[in-house]
Amino acid sequence: MHDKRPIRPQAHILYCPSEQQMAPVRPRPFTSVDEMLEQGLFMLAARRAVCDVAAEKQSDRGVLKTLQENARQWTTFWHKSLLMSGSEIPLVSHLVRARLNRTEREILLVLLMKHLALLPLRIENCEDVLEQIVNTPMERLKAVRSLNEGSRLVRHGLVALDTDEELPSKRALYLDPMLAEMAMNPMSTPASGWPVVSEEALYDYMHRLAHAFQQKAEQMQRIHRGYGDKSEAYKWRRNVDNLLKGLNNTLQQHPGWKLAGAHKAIGGPRNVNKEQWRIFLALLCKELGHVSADDELFQGIGLLRAACTGELVAHKSQVVLGTSAFLRAQEWIQPCGGAGNFMSDDRYDLEETEYELTKKSLDFLGLSGKKAQKRKSQHELLKPTITFADLVLSSETTEHLKRAAAQALHAGVMFKDWGLGASLSYGRGVTLMFHGPPGTGKTAAAQALAHTLGKPLLIADYSRIQNCFVGQTEKNIVRIFNEAVERDAVLFWDEADAMFFDRDSAQQSWEVRDTNMLLQELERFDGICVLATNRVTALDKALERRISLKVTFDRPDKQARLEIFRRMIPKKMPLADDVNITDLAENDLSGGEIKNVIMNAARSALARDGEKATVCMEDFRGAIRSVIQGAWSRKHGREIGFNT
Repeated sequence: MHDKRPIRPQAHILYCPSEQQMAPVRPRPFTSVDEMLEQGLFMLAARRAVCDVAAEKQSDRGVLKTLQENARQWTTFWHKSLLMSGSEIPLVSHLVRARLNRTEREILLVLLMKHLALLPLRIENCEDVLEQIVNTPMERLKAVRSLNEGSRLVRHGLVALDTDEELPSKRALYLDPMLAEMAMNPMSTPASGWPVVSEEALYDYMHRLAHAFQQKAEQMQRIHRGYGDKSEAYKWRRNVDNLLKGLNNTLQQHPGWKLAGAHKAIGGPRNVNKEQWRIFLALLCKELGHVSADDELFQGIGLLRAACTGELVAHKSQVVLGTSAFLRAQEWIQPCGGAGNFMSDDRYDLEETEYELTKKSLDFLGLSGKKAQKRKSQHELLKPTITFADLVLSSETTEHLKRAAAQALHAGVMFKDWGLGASLSYGRGVTLMFHGPPGTGKTAAAQALAHTLGKPLLIADYSRIQNCFVGQTEKNIVRIFNEAVERDAVLFWDEADAMFFDRDSAQQSWEVRDTNMLLQELERFDGICVLATNRVTALDKALERRISLKVTFDRPDKQARLEIFRRMIPKKMPLADDVNITDLAENDLSGGEIKNVIMNAARSALARDGEKATVCMEDFRGAIRSVIQGAWSRKHGREIGFNT
């Protein structure tokens, strides 16, 4: 059986303490956390020496008496010195203000030393802690009473107990992470206030609170499922508590800030509605974009786990999230998508629903106009740099793109001045269908269109839209159309047949629902939407009437290929004298394939001669062979066209 007792030095060294280990005569204030911990180590070592000598069969009574007196003096010195220490050391000041008794202070000392790896023993439970600080049975009884659910240490949140273990001495102990942080960073004061000087900086700093909410909810979910770590759950619960103390202190220092007004209105004069206030803050973090909008944190059950102070959260769903709950009754929060009027107060409905701040909340905080800028996109948002002048397209394709741009640029004239808006109640957006073989410039054309309109390009990420949970995919579809409106972006669906597929070929009911939702949102959408596909026959038939303009992208002819080669080969690229771009253009390549040919030719030259290489005709020939023979969509065996 493993012996947990530390390895001790020789007896004459241990039992005859050096002058450094003898207790100081007079107590004095500690000047640092390190000094407080060091003196605490000497105190515990003095007690352990007493226990070791007393356990020996033939112990020297004189030595034992000397050690006992030394241990008593160390205990008196350490506790008096702690109480004499001022507020200059946040950790020491925190322990003094807690008004703990000697045993409670020593329990925290041992846990701090465990966290900092200062003890040679493994501290796992109450018994291990008590072994470090007590010598007699009565002292042990007193210490055990300091470690129960109603004790001062637990009530003040300084430690937590694993109550699953019935035997008190075997219960695991968890230290408040704020104390651990104070020990690691001695001058930190986590709960004194946030280091911000403006409300905008406060909103940016809230990413820490958002992360703590997220982790707390996740840890509580794991415990509920039976595989969670209670020490992690406690750590994040205390992190949330301490961050909120700092936030509340900051708001008290800046009563004119809009969030301070919301705190007074929601939390109450004494912050009595703690859970309501936490839910409001979690949803504010969502609005600021600090956490993904589709995170489970923003469903009812996630908000309850993040906001509630205890482990039992299910019974609070109606009190905190029901129709008569303060936040909903006062219109501070609402179910997403305006579904509140159709919801019951059934516990499971409340827990599975996603929530958001209302317009009232956003207006109160002055965030209505900043919503789009603050929210982090869950999809790729590009600032386009490609222009129409960079593209090599047929005159017909170019003309179609100019028509689409004209409607977007002059929408006010069409729908207001010419009266088309009054006669068309829906379908006033521009929906373009780009179809053609791969590599013919569909994506580049979407970027050029967005650039011409001075708008960003929002590229739909199907992995962020499709979701295995019932109803979540439909919510994500609505969300991306809303995001395109908020950001005034061109919405781009590449490989659109993956989402807008024919409902007649659907094998699952949810596939039909998803396509229905896409078609509905597309019809309501007043912006610019581009669908790109090379499988136009796989699209749903109902999509056709919603398409404003179909643009065909054909493979480039020889003249177009020649122009693409000329534009894509940089002037700085060292070409050998035998390179003939006209001959290269003889090959039936798309624009995307030409790009790959140029890149592979450059790689081939560098692999052969390194930095001094020049790209020769044979490098291009090899690259073209590789592209044509490796193309999945081609029939192999084609001849490669060189005039040599």
